[in-house]
Amino acid sequence: MKAHATAGTTPVVKLELPVLTNRWLGVEGGWTVTLICIMNSRVDAWEQQLPADTKQRLDRERNNAFSSLYKFPNVITAPLLPYGTRTTNLLAQFASWKLLQIEPMLKAAVAAGGSDNWCASGTC
Repeated sequence: MKAHATAGTTPVVKLELPVLTNRWLGVEGGWTVTLICIMNSRVDAWEQQLPADTKQRLDRERNNAFSSLYKFPNVITAPLLPYGTRTTNLLAQFASWKLLQIEPMLKAAVAAGGSDNWCASGTC
């Protein structure tokens, strides 16, 4: 993940982890789960693709403690914090861009789930 962050690309790590039996919660162990973690941090490659006026606004407001873009993309996510359309759209675009950057990894993880994978049946 650190290598991606340093390179200015989507910070992501894919882990293969053993699942342990948990009788209390009814989990049968003995298999492996794929966990993909994406860190929500600045990605220079995305910011360089922004329109000039958007990038200027982001650069200006990222350091303004009274702005909804303060410390973007690490914004406050309190349930009642009213974000405007621009901030909400910027967050959504950033998240979707990051997912598209790791699309091959995501597709491979879903495909590796096998026939018992609920998503492999097309119901996800």
